[in-house]
Amino acid sequence: DADGDGRISETETDPRRSDTDNDGRSDGNEVNGDPATDPRLPDTDGDGLPDGREDANDNGQQEATETDPSDSDTDGGGEPDGDETLLGRNPLNQES
Repeated sequence: DADGDGRISETETDPRRSDTDNDGRSDGNEVNGDPATDPRLPDTDGDGLPDGREDANDNGQQEATETDPSDSDTDGGGEPDGDETLLGRNPLNQES
């Protein structure tokens, strides 16, 4: 509540919760992570996968086995990561 009005507005995170958007990635890792994501949006890149699923270990870093929560098409293959996952393909491999 940055403006001190006692309400959480759409531009603020909730100081009472460690994960304002309930996506599985803590607000601190969303803001300070690499890549950074929006702590108010559960799916920052809009690919159909929550940010917390993409940063599965919630360490604020993109590991080789994780998709990029700030890029809807991690492998650059032309399909969103969520669609590839839903269809049983690997969103980390253009060939799948």
